[in-house]
Amino acid sequence: MPIALDGETVNVSLKTDEGKPVETRPAFVCHYLTCRQVLAYEKAIRAASEAKEQSEQNDLLGKALAIAIVGVKNLAGEIDDVLTPAEKWELSYTIPLAVQQSELDKKKSLSKSPSTGANSEASVPAPPTASSTVPIAPPLIVQNF
Repeated sequence: MPIALDGETVNVSLKTDEGKPVETRPAFVCHYLTCRQVLAYEKAIRAASEAKEQSEQNDLLGKALAIAIVGVKNLAGEIDDVLTPAEKWELSYTIPLAVQQSELDKKKSLSKSPSTGANSEASVPAPPTASSTVPIAPPLIVQNF
């Protein structure tokens, strides 16, 4: 069964929470994304990075995150009530990388089963990295108050 349809999830945390125990660490529960979902996610992130108004950026980031996030752990409240704008950008860039890494790790562990032989990994080319399609740093609109 395709991994995006098997119902498994990946817990994604902010960098500032990585040192906390897994049992209490805040995490965003994400599902594996299909090709169509990845394209929609990237389109929303790109549009957010080009948006001139912070409210438009926020809405587009929310749209992207809604594609990937299916729940939360150890968090109370809505995303916009618990994250700063910088944390929301961080999460939007962390999710696709974490989900892709989890998928690669999962497939790698399956390919190491005794029935596949020692050379099975070498015969499969590595997929392109998410960093080639996801911008490195989000723009931050600073508003004068």
